[in-house]
Amino acid sequence: MHGKRLLILFVFGVVCLALAPTARAVPPPMTEAEMMDAADLVVDADCVAIVCDGPPVTDAEKITTTYVSTLFPTFSYKGGLPNSIQIRGVEYDYFGMPPVGGWYQGAVPEGWAGKLYLEQLPDNTYTKVWWNAMEEAPATSNPLPLPSCVVPDLDGGVETDGGLDGAIPGDAAPDSGPQDPSSPGSGCQCNAPCSAPPAGFLLWLVVGLLWIVGRRR
Repeated sequence: MHGKRLLILFVFGVVCLALAPTARAVPPPMTEAEMMDAADLVVDADCVAIVCDGPPVTDAEKITTTYVSTLFPTFSYKGGLPNSIQIRGVEYDYFGMPPVGGWYQGAVPEGWAGKLYLEQLPDNTYTKVWWNAMEEAPATSNPLPLPSCVVPDLDGGVETDGGLDGAIPGDAAPDSGPQDPSSPGSGCQCNAPCSAPPAGFLLWLVVGLLWIVGRRR
């Protein structure tokens, strides 16, 4: 009986350890006061243009596409009212299961409108201070599909990495994995320091260990 209890405790411990990455995958949102304190600039703004910052870059895990969006602020809550601001955002298209947890600055599509809590970067572009620091305005926001950044090569194919720059208009960009559903450009996989194990693996692990427990009765 003592051995069976130890095995049950072992099963429970293994399941808790396996589920731990999922529990910490999504960082908690900041409050409005926290974002206001962390931001250099807080504005209502409309995205009026988006261009590709070079062609997509492919590695073993994913395709990374970088964009630069231009926004016109319409009202300022902190930091003044600049004529325009630029936000550099990225989108990821994973070949397999995307990572879980963390966040990044996603691309802000043309037509997006809302309130932004922003940090100014050394290159004078801006990025949101936290994953929930872009609040879309449903009444006025009408985001368009992201442009394709694929560059035709000289042989008639396409180039997905290299040194070509510039805006490449075209069709919508490929899906880039989980995002915060509240807002385009949120970039929440919530760039990801921790990965959750597949649900199927956890299921088979639990079933197998419980079967061992049953055999020992």
